[in-house]
Amino acid sequence: TAVKRLRVFDRIIMAHHHHDCSDHHYDDSSDHHDHGNSSHHGDHTMTNQDWLKEWEKEDQWEHSIVDQLLIKYIDKLTKGNKQASILVPLCGTSVDLKWLAEQGYKVVGVELSEVAVKRFFTQNTLEHRIVASDNGITVYEGFNGNLKLVVSDFFLFNKDTHGTFDCIWDLNAFDPISKDDKQKYADHCHSLLKPNGHILMGNYIFDDHFCGPMPLTMDTIQMIYGDKFTVEHLEIIDISNLLADSYKDAEWKPQKTEETVFLLARKS
Repeated sequence: TAVKRLRVFDRIIMAHHHHDCSDHHYDDSSDHHDHGNSSHHGDHTMTNQDWLKEWEKEDQWEHSIVDQLLIKYIDKLTKGNKQASILVPLCGTSVDLKWLAEQGYKVVGVELSEVAVKRFFTQNTLEHRIVASDNGITVYEGFNGNLKLVVSDFFLFNKDTHGTFDCIWDLNAFDPISKDDKQKYADHCHSLLKPNGHILMGNYIFDDHFCGPMPLTMDTIQMIYGDKFTVEHLEIIDISNLLADSYKDAEWKPQKTEETVFLLARKS
């Protein structure tokens, strides 16, 4: 089954165009900022072909700052294991990949678009090589093997071929996934984690609204992940200033951008 999703980490403009961000108002009246209006007026997702076409464009806005909450909570995610294996689903050209590899972690990113994968290495002037190509799945390797980018639909990326991981870093990957595929996505992530593995899950909130078919709140995460994970809401921060330069040439500019982050621990 094709993943129907939109990677909004480095594609905020695409998120605005393809999702009705007004569907989900973020209610900050609770103590932990984790309750939102879950009303939904349509699942505005992109097909794999839509996504591949977007990556063919040369004028897409891209985010160039390593995620601040990833930096802050990396030790919580890895439990202090400086050689932890970290999976990054739907990674696009995320600069977090390079930062994680520079810290010494064993990093694997999964991205449908080979254009995006090639662009990541070009933008970061990183030496790389193709180490495997089979059944439509190509693996690029850099950082002396510590960084691998796998060109694949995420649901076709499995533990039988690629093994299991200590951690998953999920920034804006869960939120825009098709509502019908969210449980499948969560279960797939669970299958790719080692026992007692952790997921650090971050999500952007634009002008107090989520973009995607279901708001990333504590209620949502408990419903989708609660049977197999314990869930802790860590923090919500305003990142508007951090992204100001990135927004300056964009045709749509949110007045406020926040990031909320959760830590999920696999129960078994």
